[in-house]
Amino acid sequence: MRTRAHYDEELHQLYQELQSLGEAVKKEIAAAVRAFDQIDLVEAQRIIGADALIDKAHETIEQHVLQIIALQQPVASDLRRLLAALEIASELERIGDYAKRIAKATLRNPAPPQAAPDVPISQLGDLAVAMLITGIDAFIAGSPDKLEQIQQQDDEIDRLEDGVRAQMLALIQREPAAAEWALDRTVVAHTLERVGDRVTNVAEQLVFAARGERVDLNP
Repeated sequence: MRTRAHYDEELHQLYQELQSLGEAVKKEIAAAVRAFDQIDLVEAQRIIGADALIDKAHETIEQHVLQIIALQQPVASDLRRLLAALEIASELERIGDYAKRIAKATLRNPAPPQAAPDVPISQLGDLAVAMLITGIDAFIAGSPDKLEQIQQQDDEIDRLEDGVRAQMLALIQREPAAAEWALDRTVVAHTLERVGDRVTNVAEQLVFAARGERVDLNP
């Protein structure tokens, strides 16, 4: 009984670490989009530096999972939950890398065209953050019923990214001098679309942990 109680305590602590990592990544993605939108170079530099903290948190979770497996020797559903947590931590670390990528685009800061079009980067960022919150909360709660919501959010992000790409291509064709500005927005939109894909991977791990099934939610 003490062994099971100790395992449950370790798993609770691990999930707290995972949730903290998710909160940090969510914060940095939101900050990166805001800095890009406002051309906040100081904040962009901070975000780039903060990536090391996300990497460290990821390493801590990896070590904790391996320690639990080695000491507790979990089986079946317990092992699935640990392996899923390991994969989700890796997905979150990669999303943290995307925040750094957006921050680097902010630092490039090319001159906008005279009549700069309204590009829905903030809307894409809001969707990506909302999707990230849904994915992490669903995993911590062990709630696969959020899968449909996650897929709908991912479809909306894909739609918006397609629109940005078409809009920026048209701008480049009209104003070749605006190419660098347009390409930065295309890159940031695609980066946020990749956040959606990573959260979809989180949802797949949720299904694996809960049911032992491997599903492809982003074929």
